[in-house]
Amino acid sequence: MNIEICPSEDRRYSGKQRTEKKNRKAYTVPGMISDLENIECTRNSVGRYRRKYALTAKQKLILKQFDMDEKYIDRSIGEFSY
Repeated sequence: MNIEICPSEDRRYSGKQRTEKKNRKAYTVPGMISDLENIECTRNSVGRYRRKYALTAKQKLILKQFDMDEKYIDRSIGEFSY
């Protein structure tokens, strides 16, 4: 069995592989949980809870994998209001 590697193709894909290795740790289960723990809410003077900050692109991507979005998070936080 002979395997041939074309140098031009090797250079083209090497950059992509480097970025995937760099971000690989960010998408482990503990990494995802850590990102989702950063979603904060606060209670206003009326007693209603709301999100403190906008969601990051990474948080949106993680939530999308579980069929959730910003509206789902806002509704879930709204259930804590009294």
